[in-house]
Amino acid sequence: MLLRQARGRVLVAVNKADLEPTKKLRARTRRKGTRFVSALTGEGLPPLANDIAKLDGFRADVVESPLDVSPTLALQARLLRQHQWFEGDPSFALGLTPLRQEYVRGYRLGAYWEYTRRLHYQLAFDHGERESNILGRNYRYNAGVAQARFVF
Repeated sequence: MLLRQARGRVLVAVNKADLEPTKKLRARTRRKGTRFVSALTGEGLPPLANDIAKLDGFRADVVESPLDVSPTLALQARLLRQHQWFEGDPSFALGLTPLRQEYVRGYRLGAYWEYTRRLHYQLAFDHGERESNILGRNYRYNAGVAQARFVF
């Protein structure tokens, strides 16, 4: 098992620590971040759990209260512009249907707030319009999204 975090810290877990080849490897390894564990006896599991917790950014021996607040806020802005053209069926001989062209433009503004590790909020607003050379296909739109999510 190899666990890596973006900052470059590496943790290697070797299972079956009670077997003879693993004991030989354990005796000669000097690599930092190598943990030998045994699923049968449970040997080495608490230090491995603490090291994984450190990679994840919290300590395993500290139970987090669901009311602890460490808010994270992320803002988002997105622009959209598309030029779409529809030529119809090229094998159709008459070609009576006109070439359809549409321009779609829009933007989205949003915010994502992670109030606690378990409670997340999202709010976003969209606005856009479509222009077409075919009568009746033009429109404008406004949309909103509000979301509350509980992660368990």
